[in-house]
Amino acid sequence: MSTDIAGTHGAQQQSRRWITTSTGANISGLGYGAGPPEVVLLHDAARSALSWEAVTRALGVGAVAVDLPGHGRSSWTRSGDYSPRRTARPLAEAIRSFAPKHRLLVGAGAGAIAGIAAAGRLGQTSGRLVLIDTLPGTVAARRDPWPWPSPDFGGPEEAATWLRGHPTWTADSLDPHPRAHREVEHELTERPDGRWVWRHHVGALPGIGPEAFDDPNLWGQLGQLTHPPLLVRAEHGSVDDTLAQRFEAAGGELRTVPDANHDLVTARPEQLATVLRSALS
Repeated sequence: MSTDIAGTHGAQQQSRRWITTSTGANISGLGYGAGPPEVVLLHDAARSALSWEAVTRALGVGAVAVDLPGHGRSSWTRSGDYSPRRTARPLAEAIRSFAPKHRLLVGAGAGAIAGIAAAGRLGQTSGRLVLIDTLPGTVAARRDPWPWPSPDFGGPEEAATWLRGHPTWTADSLDPHPRAHREVEHELTERPDGRWVWRHHVGALPGIGPEAFDDPNLWGQLGQLTHPPLLVRAEHGSVDDTLAQRFEAAGGELRTVPDANHDLVTARPEQLATVLRSALS
């Protein structure tokens, strides 16, 4: 079952979509632009489909950004298990529903690992997989501090202050003040007791770290994909030379964004969009 809600944000046409999968999960997607989606986008952990807005604006083609299970407007699981092998099935069903003729499946961070697993389920119907500065094993090994468990808050302004002071929110990505307020506006929700929490479930799960979203065993999946995968590597990011060489030896294509850090989605959206347009052509 699926539903659509259309609207606009700035100059971009948006449509919010939902599907109830065979697993019982409700998966949300945010469609950008007119026409059938050519690109599917999977965000990093503790973020949502909204994190792709700048990329889709620069990309200029029909796209759909999917909220990973337990994130954004997608439903939470009772078990709290958001490993890529567990999320692969509902994500594959959502991708088939939202973008049956997509040409690229793009993932960043935890979304890249989930994308590898989902592409395996999609088989020949999967578009070409594009990994943004992420390979199996690199999510768990990332050097940046993990942003949870996060506290609950007395109100949105308290949450914005906490977010601006968090080490992962660096000034080189975007002006942190408007970005923090926008994050609070869209990603914070009020509990029945009056406290405010992030919409992503992982923020409420104690003891959860990046290893929960990683799976080094998915290296084997990369060599079995219908289309050779593409890795968009940040020069100062999470993928070292040894891993990059291993990826190329497995048949993958490598492109490097010079003088860039890991978070290409928010820090270098126009450069990332240029690479994606090239992959489409």
